[in-house]
Amino acid sequence: MKDALIIILLATNAVTGFAFYELEKKTSEEILTLKSTSTTSAERDIYGNSCVKWLAEEGAKEGTRTGEFYLGRSWRKHGQLVFEVISPQDDIGKARGDALCTYDIQSGMMYSYTGSSRSTWLFY
Repeated sequence: MKDALIIILLATNAVTGFAFYELEKKTSEEILTLKSTSTTSAERDIYGNSCVKWLAEEGAKEGTRTGEFYLGRSWRKHGQLVFEVISPQDDIGKARGDALCTYDIQSGMMYSYTGSSRSTWLFY
């Protein structure tokens, strides 16, 4: 009886240890995924503010825009930096909504997306 109890306790400890190992492995993978999809503060300051400035200049070319453009959320997707740019709440901004600006570090190109094409670049 005593030997059977020891075997049961050893088996229970082995199963519990394996479960904790699997949980730790899953948590580590989730952390790596989170790090690979987030942007750094320096990237937000440099590239994000460049996107805001660029879209503000483009908005000024279209006509008189009242209000300021602001930098919203940021993330990485498809190897590019993606920034949400909050547009002014004027008539044009209400019609188009907020824009997404993607920045490709390798080529130095910026692209703007509004409307249905935004869904390709959303973080979820």
